[in-house]
Amino acid sequence: MDELGAGNLGLAAAIDAIASGLLIGLPLALFAGDKTTTVAGTSSTTYWTLDARGFWAWVVLTLGYFIAFEAFFGGTIGKVVLGLRVRYRDGGPIDFSASFVRNVLRLVDCFPFVLPYLLGALSIWAGNERQRLGDRLAKTIVTWR
Repeated sequence: MDELGAGNLGLAAAIDAIASGLLIGLPLALFAGDKTTTVAGTSSTTYWTLDARGFWAWVVLTLGYFIAFEAFFGGTIGKVVLGLRVRYRDGGPIDFSASFVRNVLRLVDCFPFVLPYLLGALSIWAGNERQRLGDRLAKTIVTWR
């Protein structure tokens, strides 16, 4: 089996970002956001925006998505599509508390926000087991199914 690399994890993250946007962000914007229409010449554009409360609701719901899917299914939509799963280092399935720890620490791993996951990438490159901080503290790894 191929080695699990950053490309696979990055693609899974991209799929999850799309899923989060479509399943959480879009409904939040449509039902709780502000509708704005701009007119330029003969055309107009309508879009929805979220205020600070809406943004934080999206962050919390997205964390909930990651926590729930990994705790109950072993992976998010992106991981499952690519044949990946989150496990304890000993190979066993993770529980809610491990999923909570590894995913809440995404907020640390993705710092600084202008270069997302720079801190997470540095912790992966610097460690022997190539894990981000959330995985180290939760004692989890991402493997092939």
